[in-house]
Amino acid sequence: MSRHRKVPGAVGRAGTGGATGPGEASTAEGQASPPTSSVFGEGSTGPKVADLHARLIALGYSVAEGEVSRRYFGESTAAAVRKLQQDHGLLVDGLVGPETWQDILRSGFSLGDRLLYFTQPMLEGRDVAELQGRLNSLGFACGRADGVFGPATEAALKEFQRQAGLVADGVFGPLTHAALETLGRRGRHLSAGSPRETFPPSEDLEGIKVYLDTPSGLEQRYEPAVDAEIARFALSVAEALARKLEERRAVPISRRKTGEFLTAEERAALANSADAHLVVSIGLNWASDPDAAGTASYYFSGTSGHSRAGRRLAALCQDKLVAALGRPDCRIHGRNWTILRRTQAPACVVEPLTLSNPTDASMVRDRSVVEAVAEALRAGLEAYCATE
Repeated sequence: MSRHRKVPGAVGRAGTGGATGPGEASTAEGQASPPTSSVFGEGSTGPKVADLHARLIALGYSVAEGEVSRRYFGESTAAAVRKLQQDHGLLVDGLVGPETWQDILRSGFSLGDRLLYFTQPMLEGRDVAELQGRLNSLGFACGRADGVFGPATEAALKEFQRQAGLVADGVFGPLTHAALETLGRRGRHLSAGSPRETFPPSEDLEGIKVYLDTPSGLEQRYEPAVDAEIARFALSVAEALARKLEERRAVPISRRKTGEFLTAEERAALANSADAHLVVSIGLNWASDPDAAGTASYYFSGTSGHSRAGRRLAALCQDKLVAALGRPDCRIHGRNWTILRRTQAPACVVEPLTLSNPTDASMVRDRSVVEAVAEALRAGLEAYCATE
């Protein structure tokens, strides 16, 4: 199901298009900004397209020579972008916005191309994911191979360096790379679960810290009125869900202030700093086709693997939502969204309804529907704890 985007080729605002995740806006993520800090697509021309062509071709995607020579974003460029988005767990729309551009930049590094170390903002890339996978395969657990060089990766790298007789400085450079190469390349994409993906402190919701993520309405994903409606619905569901979780002696956490805009990185950092056991991001779908309708949920999936715990959490919440609402089952999907990639706990994004569909839209402001969604999510979370 494709999401509605603003007109390709037009000068857009940061944070629109390009397969952004729920509530995401343009952020650096430790890399350069998109060429124009806006969305561009078919019909675009110039240096930004030439840069895109060079990077796509370097990553193995085919672009027609005529488009390359004219620096023109044509059908073959759009097809290459869509294929990359599909391969990398992004929403497939053929547009290059902040999230797609940052993914292209991250994918351009091979292991050994640059120094890797823990810093803020954290380094991300294909090379980080390969390092994590290879450390995991050798028994130096750094958690999910999500391509984000965080504290767990630094700790695993230091332990590897110590055992290899190197200076344990947590910096992956030529000497550490050489030591890693001597141990072979087996299991380089093995992905261990993050430490917080294997909790649980109890078999029910008691004591479980659940981070409830909601959009602010200021993300500029769609038109302002649509963004505001999604934010209103998400907040209503989160408030109802928090009450239900408290009744089960769980600990709901939401640190967004009313009207406050936070980037996806900041929201993930809040969930991590709260030591959340589970993360649920609440939103609504929107499609260009008004006939498209129903319920969908998402979990982390990237080129290096996927979150098994996140997938199970998404599946359980999806099953409960479909049963409660009776709307079409749009299934669960793997996505490389920042809120899913950066959170250390099992995380899922839920979109109970599709706001662009008239029937679904009529349900959004129904208080009984809000309560039904909250109860379904409560049941999904409880089922996850019971089966963990």
